[in-house]
Amino acid sequence: MRIFAFLLFLSFASNAQKYSPVVPDTEILPFLDWYFDQLKQERILSREIGKFNIRDFETMPNEAPNFPDLDLFYKNNPFYLTEKDRVFLLKQIQSNNILKWETAFKNTSLIDYKYSQKDQRTVFWYTVPIFSIDKKTAILEEYFNCGMLCGGSLIQVFRKNDDGSWRLVREFQGLAE
Repeated sequence: MRIFAFLLFLSFASNAQKYSPVVPDTEILPFLDWYFDQLKQERILSREIGKFNIRDFETMPNEAPNFPDLDLFYKNNPFYLTEKDRVFLLKQIQSNNILKWETAFKNTSLIDYKYSQKDQRTVFWYTVPIFSIDKKTAILEEYFNCGMLCGGSLIQVFRKNDDGSWRLVREFQGLAE
C-alpha cells in the first residue's frame, strides 16, 4: 500500500505546475513561446529566472520605486487593472519560487551565466509572466546585461486579442542596473 501511495504521489508531482502554483503552465508557456517567436533575433537567455520587484506592485496606485511611470492601476489608463487584479498579480509574484527555466523557448539559447569582464555578450533574464484575473493582460519584465557598465530592465504589458493572439500595449523603462 505504501508503494502505491508513493507512486501515486510521484505521478501527481510529475504533472505539477513548473512555473507558478497560481497560473497554469498552459497559459504561461504558450505566451512565452509567442513572445520569443516574435522577436527579430535570437536571445541569449540565462537559465536563472528574473524576479519582479514586488514593491513596484505593492505600492500601487502610488509611485512604483523602480518604474515611476507604471500606471497600470490608475483609472485614466485605458488598460486599467483593478484592485483584485493587483492582489492576483502580487499572489503570483509571491508564490513564484522557481529559480531556473526548465524549458527552452523559440529563438533563445539557454545558458548558465556567470559574469566575466571578458564576456561581451548581451544576456537576458526574464520573469515568469504574471496575468490579470481574466488572463487577458500579461506582464513580463526583462533584465539585460551587456557589459560592465551596460544593462537595464523593461516591464512590458500585453493584451490578448479576440483571436487569442497577443499585442504589446505598454512598455516601462526601468532603472539602469
